[in-house]
Order: sequence, then structure tokens, then C-alpha cells
Amino acid sequence: MRNIFAVLVIYFAVCNCSSSVKQTMEGDLSFKLVDAKFFEMPDSVLVNLETKAKTGTYSNLTEQDKNTHKFLVFLTQNKLLRTPFVHLRRDNGEIAMVFLDTIDYNKLKDYSVHNLLNSNKKIRIRAEVAALKFDSITVYKATKLLSVDIQQGMTYWKK
Repeated sequence: MRNIFAVLVIYFAVCNCSSSVKQTMEGDLSFKLVDAKFFEMPDSVLVNLETKAKTGTYSNLTEQDKNTHKFLVFLTQNKLLRTPFVHLRRDNGEIAMVFLDTIDYNKLKDYSVHNLLNSNKKIRIRAEVAALKFDSITVYKATKLLSVDIQQGMTYWKK
């Protein structure tokens, strides 16, 4: 009887962890001119950030630094600190942070805000994503990039 109970507990734990609600997200690639792209940092910096996220305390930090530290802990726990991401401007104006695997990110990384603005083009993206909540922030992990289309229109960017 104990073995059956243990098997059921493990089964439900595995099912609950792997079953996140997937949705299709669509939006235009948007750019921030100044952006903390952790995945582009040297490995030594990332190891230091991961170590501090796991062991550090933040009792003597400002409120903004505490929130940044908590977000780094969230990224580390979800194995996203080293994962590339893009910003998508959804049709409702929301800017979503979407984490991609390296193969999908490589399809997008060469688009330049300056080239897109000069040619009056924008990049429209559709992806299957799973939402991950952190406090009042929702980030998305793309499970499948469905389409990448170059269209006429203004590319959104901010400083």
C-alpha cells in the first residue's frame, strides 16, 4: 500500500511540474537600447550572480536592489539566467519578455532596430509560450517558435 501511495505522489508531482498552461503569443519584436542581457555576460559573472542568488541575503539592500535580487533568484531557479530572450510588443501594447532556446534566438538576433527603422519594417512573431509568474511580473518561456515574418510597419523601441 505504501508503494502505491509513493508512486501516486511521484506521478502527481511530475504531472504538476511539467504541465504549465501553454498559449499562443503574437507580437512585434521590440527593442530596448539599454538592456541587461544576462545570457551575453561572461561565464564568470554568471557564476557569481548564481552563487549570490542562491546564498546571498539582501537585508542591507535598497528596495529596488532587493527586487532585482529577487528577480535574479527567480531567473536562477527557473534556469532562465543563461537563456536568451527578446521583447515582444503585443497588440494590446504590453511588452512581454519571452525566453527562447538558442536555436530560435539565433533566428532573431541579427535584426537591428536601426535597419528596421530605416526600411520601415517590423518583425512579427508567433510562438507557443508558457507563462511564469514573478510577483506582479509575468515572463514567458517559448516552447515553440511558430513564425517569424517581416512586415511593413514601425518597429517599437525605447531607451
